[in-house]
Amino acid sequence: MRTRSTDATPTDATLIDVVAGDGTTLRTLHVSSCPARARGTVLIRTPYDASRLVPEASSWARAGYHAYVQDVRGRHGSGGRWIPYEHEGSDGADTVRALATAGRVHGPLLLSGSSYGAYAALEAAGC
Repeated sequence: MRTRSTDATPTDATLIDVVAGDGTTLRTLHVSSCPARARGTVLIRTPYDASRLVPEASSWARAGYHAYVQDVRGRHGSGGRWIPYEHEGSDGADTVRALATAGRVHGPLLLSGSSYGAYAALEAAGC
């Protein structure tokens, strides 16, 4: 996992590349609160453009959470080919493992989403 800056990253988010088990890079935006006071960590995975959900992630951060918003495989900034419903479980689980291994999960982990994002959250939790 690496952190980088790009013009496509909203100003209040840090871009993190999470690599799935098969080597596919998944664009992930991080909006943080103070790590020493974090109430938990939120992961939102979406096919609808992670940068559009930065305001939601910022709300989570203001409430004391580390918030991550990720484009699902093949959508917007993430690599690979999007095949709806195909990779959500494994990519979600790989993301959770990568964040935890890098010490980026603080406190309880909440998987959040609506519409397709809710499906992605449920699949990640099931792996």
